[in-house]
Amino acid sequence: MKQLRIITAVCAFSLSMAQVKAEDQFLVDEGKAYAEIIISESPARSTRLAAAELQIYVAKISGARLPIRVEPSADVPVQIYVAIIEY
Repeated sequence: MKQLRIITAVCAFSLSMAQVKAEDQFLVDEGKAYAEIIISESPARSTRLAAAELQIYVAKISGARLPIRVEPSADVPVQIYVAIIEY
């Protein structure tokens, strides 16, 4: 349960940072993805699951599937970074 709260906080923070950096950009517009999910090259299992869950729910809401990548693409305006932070 604690990890779920951490995942949620990291995702929410990443989304808010994406909005600040890309003022007029959307994650999805008319079914087209303008964002990507970024995870590390060797993520923890929970990080992979969190990224997949985010991808699934954005697709359910918008109809667009955000790609999951290990490095940001130069041509994609918004990146959502997903990581598990353990204390």
